[in-house]
Amino acid sequence: MFTVKNDSLFSHSRKQLLIGGLFVSLITILPSLANAATYYVSPTGSAGWNECTNINTPCPALTAMENAVAGDLVYFRGGKYELYYDTSKDGTQYYWYRGVLNPSNSGTENNPITFAAYPDEIPVLNCHTSTQWDDGDQCNAIGTGYVEYITVDGFKVQADDGAKMGRVIIWGPNTYTNRTRGITLKNTVIYGGTTVVTSTTNREGLRVDSTDGTLIKNVKIYSYRQVNNWDNTSCIKTYHNSNLIIEKSEFFNCSNGIFLKSDTDNSIVRYNYIHDNYIGMHVAAFLDQINTNGKIEHNVFAHNSRDTLKVVGEDGATSDNFEINNNTLYGPNGRWGLSFTEGANLKVWNNLIQGFPNNQYITGYTKLQLTESDHNQFGTSPLTIHTRYYQPNTGKYTSVTAWQNSGELANGANPGAGSMASDPKFVNASGTFTTLTDFELAQDSPSKGTGRNGADMGADIKLVGYKSNTIVPKPPLLY
Repeated sequence: MFTVKNDSLFSHSRKQLLIGGLFVSLITILPSLANAATYYVSPTGSAGWNECTNINTPCPALTAMENAVAGDLVYFRGGKYELYYDTSKDGTQYYWYRGVLNPSNSGTENNPITFAAYPDEIPVLNCHTSTQWDDGDQCNAIGTGYVEYITVDGFKVQADDGAKMGRVIIWGPNTYTNRTRGITLKNTVIYGGTTVVTSTTNREGLRVDSTDGTLIKNVKIYSYRQVNNWDNTSCIKTYHNSNLIIEKSEFFNCSNGIFLKSDTDNSIVRYNYIHDNYIGMHVAAFLDQINTNGKIEHNVFAHNSRDTLKVVGEDGATSDNFEINNNTLYGPNGRWGLSFTEGANLKVWNNLIQGFPNNQYITGYTKLQLTESDHNQFGTSPLTIHTRYYQPNTGKYTSVTAWQNSGELANGANPGAGSMASDPKFVNASGTFTTLTDFELAQDSPSKGTGRNGADMGADIKLVGYKSNTIVPKPPLLY
């Protein structure tokens, strides 16, 4: 009896301590959320921060950026926001890491700061370039330099009324440690403009640098071009990121669609429509920074005119532990479908590769370590799999049977027996392979149900690509 009473007393005391501790924790958290509210901005807004909780008295965009705190929801009303660099600041120091619109404060994991389009309205961020900054050919409209837990939702980004490159920049404070967390960019269109640049340095619609856990979802980025299609001009470029997700988006008319350039680990690129670029997607270990543990899955690559998907190493670095599965690659004018170099533990399955007239489906150099390759559909063009590209008399296979008996996998293993080379039978309702739904498989396709574990080969088209809505008009974005 005495034991029971003591247990009861102890349990009661423990509950008091837990409740008390929770109360103290809430006290420490609540001050940052005490002023959290919904605010409104507009292109002509002039009210102060304390007044713009009323939709009829909006404030300027810069006021919102300076004052929003954790938990705040800031609605941008429709219209064109004219954004200019403050030329009194050194652009190379101040604007390299941030946008003209850049939050001053961080949100928290459970209470991010959200900057969003007001429902059914279109906020157009029209950033004006300056020769003080990037030779006057691109402009950082909005960014998240050095702050965390920010959501950007539903914007249109352009520069100089569509003549130059608009850019979104997501940037953390340190390349290797203390990376920015909790950034989400979604439902946004970023336009590269009508100017084809001559610069060979970094130009891109979206830069993601030094972050952890960034989510890019349902964005459309297009028209970032360099005169010689130098791959540094890209729809999206990444450096020094962990746990990055790029999904359900569209990238087109760029010299390079997706460029995971350096040290982007545990990344997932899935359900994207990547088409009509010079290079579709380039994964490059750069400056001795290894890219590891990536997944590239259920993407549709179409009409990319040079390389469709390449995973390579540079400067002595490697791109290791990548899984590449269930992608659809269509390239009647492309040079290579899948290209790998300097990578260890690469796994490739359930991909559908059709129409590459130069016949380079899977290529590699001397350091390639392909550990899995099975259930890939190689299509109807003459097959060439070349695993030692710089040794032309070795490692070259021109039939599925020869490939399956090649011993070319790591440790001398053979590729699996589930691959084929036949007409995949796309629906191709348009007759031109120019719409996403053209790449659905017909009911009698030999690639239906014949992939690994009975899955279909190629991408699940129903889940792929950017989905337009009432606040996102079709391009071009010339206002």
